[in-house]
Amino acid sequence: MLNAIRDRGRTVKPTTTGKNTSTDRGSLFVTNRSGVQIPPVASTTLPSKKFNPNAESKALPTKRNCTICGAEKPLEDFYRHSIGKYGRNPECKECTKARMRRYKRSRVVTNHHRRHPERARCRSIVNEAIKAGRLLRQPCQVCGTTHRVQAHHTDYSKPLEVVWLCSFHHGEEHRRLGKQEGKAA
Repeated sequence: MLNAIRDRGRTVKPTTTGKNTSTDRGSLFVTNRSGVQIPPVASTTLPSKKFNPNAESKALPTKRNCTICGAEKPLEDFYRHSIGKYGRNPECKECTKARMRRYKRSRVVTNHHRRHPERARCRSIVNEAIKAGRLLRQPCQVCGTTHRVQAHHTDYSKPLEVVWLCSFHHGEEHRRLGKQEGKAA
């Protein structure tokens, strides 16, 4: 007769209402375990927009055209993108890298860097020295912790002469210096 209908994980058998009136239109109702009749829900599953490589559909192409440079390249030359065509980004890896380089160069420098260029320069020099191994992080000179230690400059004209402080004591030192500058002014 009719196939069983799944209702919230349970299989229930459809039953008719018994009456066939103009308002009923002969529709089917589902009776759950407690005896309550529930109208059937239409199956309206929409196809997913996400790319499913396991779906049994057309065979995937092995090449694709880049939307930026227009070159035809193998799919491996495109970054993965779950909702892109063939599961890949529309622009090739080289064009994506070039776009990101242009974006990073064009980014606006923050107000703090504009107002205090000497501080930004010193911070950059210290970070480069740490990466190169010319400068080693030391424990905090106040409490001795090695967690979140920062370089504090007492004189920005000497970028590699730093006092190592944890983030708490570094902030405390700047608040103390700010209060001293406020009193002097």
